[in-house]
Amino acid sequence: MGRSKEGVRPKRAETIQVRPREFKFEGNVSIANTFVDNQVKTSKYTLITFLPKSIFAQFARLCNIYFLATAVLQSIPQISPLHPMTAIAPLVLVLLISVIREGLEDYKRHKNDAETNGKETLWYDRDDRKFRLVEWKAINTADIVKIECDHPIPADMLVLTTSEPEGLCYVATASLDGERTLKPKQAKAELSKHIENDVISDELIGKLTCDPPNTELYKFNGALEINGQKLFLNNKQLLLRGSTLSNTKWVIGLVVYSGHDTKVMKNGGEPKFKRSKVEKSMNTIVYYVLIVQLLMCLLLAINAGLFASSHLPDYENGTKKAEYIYYEDGEKTDQPFTVGALTFCTFFLLLNTMIPISLIITLELVKGLQSYFIECDEEMVNEETGEHAKTLSMILHEELGEVKYIFTDKTGTLTANTMEFIACSCAGICYDNEYRSEDFSDFKYSELNIFDDSEKKKAKATFDPRPIIQEFTREEGHVFHNPVEFPTFSLETQADFLREFWIGICANHECITAGSEETGDFKYTGPSPEETTLLEAARRVGFAFKGRTQNGFRIEDFKLPLEFDLLHVFEFTSERKRMSVIVRDSEGVIKLYMKGADSVVFTFMGDPEQIFLQETQENL
Repeated sequence: MGRSKEGVRPKRAETIQVRPREFKFEGNVSIANTFVDNQVKTSKYTLITFLPKSIFAQFARLCNIYFLATAVLQSIPQISPLHPMTAIAPLVLVLLISVIREGLEDYKRHKNDAETNGKETLWYDRDDRKFRLVEWKAINTADIVKIECDHPIPADMLVLTTSEPEGLCYVATASLDGERTLKPKQAKAELSKHIENDVISDELIGKLTCDPPNTELYKFNGALEINGQKLFLNNKQLLLRGSTLSNTKWVIGLVVYSGHDTKVMKNGGEPKFKRSKVEKSMNTIVYYVLIVQLLMCLLLAINAGLFASSHLPDYENGTKKAEYIYYEDGEKTDQPFTVGALTFCTFFLLLNTMIPISLIITLELVKGLQSYFIECDEEMVNEETGEHAKTLSMILHEELGEVKYIFTDKTGTLTANTMEFIACSCAGICYDNEYRSEDFSDFKYSELNIFDDSEKKKAKATFDPRPIIQEFTREEGHVFHNPVEFPTFSLETQADFLREFWIGICANHECITAGSEETGDFKYTGPSPEETTLLEAARRVGFAFKGRTQNGFRIEDFKLPLEFDLLHVFEFTSERKRMSVIVRDSEGVIKLYMKGADSVVFTFMGDPEQIFLQETQENL
């Protein structure tokens, strides 16, 4: 396939495009385009630009400019009482150490770039009509790529199909936004039908129009024209480079943005020369010290000029005042102004120890040693991968440990985010560790054999489901005097309310199942630990979410299989603070289940005298 680049990457201020991105694609036909390839570059220098750019960068420090001026003045014999090498050698040493440090840091960046660009992924070869391994840098816009579980996303991709029903998949975006919870993504059903068993249909032909490359991680708008049908796309269908596929066997996607057009690279911008707070403070201090030094030199120069004006020898008139100071083989000496100027420069050199060059050399050596100690520190090792810490920049060491305030929107960003189900309130009754019923002590698990020994222990340790299960085993359940009646069904007993409560838990989430109960590794995985914890609690009670189907999901009600059609999902957002689903059960009854913050859910209760409302608020 022919590939071409857009040329040199423009500056960040020039990356804003007015025209939307637009390109055609065909499932089994290669189409050349002019977008940038997927090769990225985070290093600052090349072999040609390294020396001039790195040396020039060192003069962002005011002290280096000061030492350069000192070295130049010290090279003038009429001014300097010292040998030039006493100023030139330390300056060269400082610059050499700094340039070597810059070179080592940039070498690490080149290695990281090569490692990143050299990673392999499954790329769809349209000629052979199969997936094969290629390096990331070989990918381009409009290519089709397959990502397997726990593998990073190589480019910003549109989800075409996944291994899960309904085209669901989950990605970890911790490296992008620091969030530990998984983000759900979903393919359009109209696209998934064109891919089966890694074979892409010839009918997958279309044109994609979307936003131009930008820095908005959570914003994506596009339209896909395929076979005369127009599909509208949003951020739910976009996988971002830098995220990792999780809890999904595989995903097949269409590359939309590649290389430096990806959102993560757009946010990175051009490599910059960073300066720490200590270095900025040192520049300020050097500035004030330099002012003091210049004032001292100016006063000494004025005094020298005034003294010379009255003591310079005049051989033409026979005046020989202070000849021992200004003797020049009988020739006429310089004028007082010249004497003052030379004195200014001389004392500037004599007082240059006010800004010691040894301080700069010491700082550079200390930073190099700190980098070595950081990378060798056994307490800074990733326990999962065994990798040691890496120092990509030695400039910012002094910034470490200076955190004073942490602002976080919720737990989980900085904590393990481990959730445990403790209690629940249903129909005015709170089921927690303090709940007791008249025949609770005689209740045994054998009445409903849904637990093994390990689950019994786990259930007792955090949440005891026996009081809830007991409601379903009583021959005479708790009957309400005023049953809640609907046109198609009614809720008369506590068991009826509990059944709807736990079915709502099993219906209203974005989790998927992983593993199998036969092998003992069955578990729920989802975008947040809250949802998986609620499903585990429902499973302990006897309501097990068994997985999704093409049009809905399956539940076991005490091992009795139930199927529901999922008619619509109102997704959770930070503005809505709730999630709702509309489902149809096996008897054809359509129900809406809502889950969210109590402050929001209570506002949707139309009847102010809603039964159980007061009891529920007291339980909370």
